[in-house]
Formats: sequence, structure tokens, C-alpha cells
Amino acid sequence: MSYSLKAGLRNIRDYGTDGVMILLADQPFISVVTLERLVETFASEPETDYAACEYDGEPMPPAMLAPNLYEAIEQLTGDVGAGKLLRSGAFNGKLIAPGSKEELMDIDDPFQLEQARRLWNARSERKG
Repeated sequence: MSYSLKAGLRNIRDYGTDGVMILLADQPFISVVTLERLVETFASEPETDYAACEYDGEPMPPAMLAPNLYEAIEQLTGDVGAGKLLRSGAFNGKLIAPGSKEELMDIDDPFQLEQARRLWNARSERKG
């Protein structure tokens, strides 16, 4: 995980960005509304190091990170993500609640994949 974060940062460092958004490819239920709220929260609080979704009071991806976190991310190793930094208390952040807890569903194993399929099908049936 740390390798992916560092590789992504290396590709944007020269662009002078105000920040980056970290998204997980295995969170299929994140809404555009939640992503927009993250951007708005981050942009409206210039002294904030990050804005992240929260679950049970803990920061979770997706998250917006300020450039002052880039160097700390470069120090991460192994299967460690930015969450370690956000939970450390060393950085000033804002947490937002997603529209639903399902938005933060992370598919890491066959059981979670089956849960996601059921949820997807249930949502599709309601829309149809």
C-alpha cells in the first residue's frame, strides 16, 4: 500500500497541487456527493492537513491530503497506508460522515465481495 501511495505522489509533485485525493479501488459505493463534500471541506479549511471520511470516529478513505503530508507518506513502508498518519494525532484534520455506512464498504475477501453483490443487487432492484 505504501508503495502505491508513494508512486502516485511522485507523479504529481511537480504540478504544484493544493492536495491529493486518496481513493480505494475496492470501495464501489462511494458517492459523488461524498467526494464533493470532501473537496469542499478540504478547500474551506486551508489550515487543515487532511479531510477524510470517518467511521466510528476514525479517519477512513477516501481522503484529501495537503502537500505537507507528502514527506510523511514517503516514510511509510510495507502494507501501511495514509490512515496511520491520520490516526497519529500529528496532523490537523476534518472528518466527514459519508451519506451511508455502505459507502465505506471495502472489498478485501470473498465474504465482503458477496456482501457487496447483495447490496448492489438490492439497490438495482429498488431503482428498476
